[in-house]
Amino acid sequence: DTAGQERFRVITSTYYRGADGVIIVYDVTNGESFANLKDWITEMERHCDQSVPKILVGNKDDDDNEMGKVVLTSDARAYAEQKNLPFFETSAKDNKNTGLAFNEITRLALKRRLTQPNNAQSTTGGTRIGPKRTVIGGAQKKCCTT
Repeated sequence: DTAGQERFRVITSTYYRGADGVIIVYDVTNGESFANLKDWITEMERHCDQSVPKILVGNKDDDDNEMGKVVLTSDARAYAEQKNLPFFETSAKDNKNTGLAFNEITRLALKRRLTQPNNAQSTTGGTRIGPKRTVIGGAQKKCCTT
């Protein structure tokens, strides 16, 4: 989460590596935030596997913020359809649709994992680490050993 701040753009490629899903968020009260989506999506497409699921979320759709909303739902929905992205308007403040958005990206990520070849292996080329289990004299240790 870089909060859309330009100064973090140089480090964002590390966040895409090995991603299981991407939530692209803009602020419904900030037209510039919505206008910057094009650049963020271009960057994401450059660094992220095409099969990784993505959703578009317009946040700050607060019940008490109707007068401050500048990005029209219809415009955002049309943009999401153009990019073939599921679309949600949420309010973290009011807990509005946040669960729906997270459930959808989780559902899509799990679906991808289950249908992906070699889904048990990491697609990043990394190594799974965990506690080392050794057997000494027929008894299994419960802790890590060297």
